[in-house]
Amino acid sequence: MQADGTGIDVTKLENLKLELNNYELEKCKGAVLRSKAIWASESDKNTKFFLNLEKYKQENNAVKELINDKGDVISDTDGILDIEYSFYKNLYSCVKVDNVKMDEFISSVDVKINQNEKEMCDAEILYDEITEALMAMSKKQKSWYRWAYDKILL
Repeated sequence: MQADGTGIDVTKLENLKLELNNYELEKCKGAVLRSKAIWASESDKNTKFFLNLEKYKQENNAVKELINDKGDVISDTDGILDIEYSFYKNLYSCVKVDNVKMDEFISSVDVKINQNEKEMCDAEILYDEITEALMAMSKKQKSWYRWAYDKILL
């Protein structure tokens, strides 16, 4: 009971606190995800930091100005949206196709492989070829390389 004589439903109060906590957790997780902070862990609960990081990334990823067809620099939001709209409208609009050139191109494409290409495809894959291909991978692919080396080559 409160001092003014009104009763408090403790169960309802605890449920509301739990709902609020869950909402804050979800909001924080969303901010962490959108901020793309790879090093963030579930134990981090610094919502303000991640919300500010998300805001910072959004501001840096926003298009601030574009140059239109006439060469004018446009920096207002509506103008930028109009330029983007017209660019993609023109990019994906139907264009007249030259069927003769299309037929020439399609007829120049080999649909069959020759005997040498067949033998190369049918040949056994060598250990050295696999190692060379895996070593040529980019840095981002190295984790896959480590997995492949452990699972396939050993």
